Amino acid sequence: MKKRVLAIVLVISMVSVTACGAKKQDASKKSEDKVRVIKQADIEEDTEETDANEQSEEQDITQAADIALTNTYTTRYEEVNMVTYPNFTFSYPDGWNVTEQDVTSQQEVGTISNDRGVTVTFMHIDGTPGGLGAGSSVSAARVEVSKVGDSQFVPGYVQDTNYADLGSFGVMKLKQTGQIDMKSGNGEVQDIDGSTAYGVLPESRIGTDDMVNSLYCSEFSFYYSAYISLIAQSPDGTFTPEEEQQVIAILGSFKVAE
Repeated sequence: MKKRVLAIVLVISMVSVTACGAKKQDASKKSEDKVRVIKQADIEEDTEETDANEQSEEQDITQAADIALTNTYTTRYEEVNMVTYPNFTFSYPDGWNVTEQDVTSQQEVGTISNDRGVTVTFMHIDGTPGGLGAGSSVSAARVEVSKVGDSQFVPGYVQDTNYADLGSFGVMKLKQTGQIDMKSGNGEVQDIDGSTAYGVLPESRIGTDDMVNSLYCSEFSFYYSAYISLIAQSPDGTFTPEEEQQVIAILGSFKVAE
């Protein structure tokens, strides 16, 4: 009888211990779940706060379409040289100033700049197709050409020649992504995170140019009875977000004067 009672007591004790262990495990699991939920909530809150800050910063930058272009530059090649040739115009916001305007019988250069030295330069170079030279024989760059904005420029007639076959134009980002040292003889392209510029070009130029070995004013020009280019560049090869939107707006306004 004593043995039976003792056995029952032992069984009850084991059940109690097992139950306590299960309760402790359940409590521990609930605690872990609670901590996990709290940590996940913190992460989500931090992510939402970061996204909100980024959106706030983006909202502070005026987009190209909303920039007030209160000033206008008009080319003067026709007026100075007394020839039949279209004038071009482009507009720019306050804070930019004309820093160069030079017209000769062979070319026209017009530049506007901001306080940091970012420039937008119009260039007209007389010549026949293929007449700008071969460029450097020592080095060349690989440049990715991508569209970042629309252009108001619509090609048409220059005297009796119709240039409509140039097609649609756009504002292009010109990002240098490689450098070729032709002097070494192997012709291999070294990947780099190079300078950025912007230009007005036909959309047919979108893609990769593997052999840029001339100045951008000639390399990224288009033939319109003369070589025409409108290029934005900066002293350090980079643009602030605000400058980027401004130059996209300026370049996008380029068109034939009415």
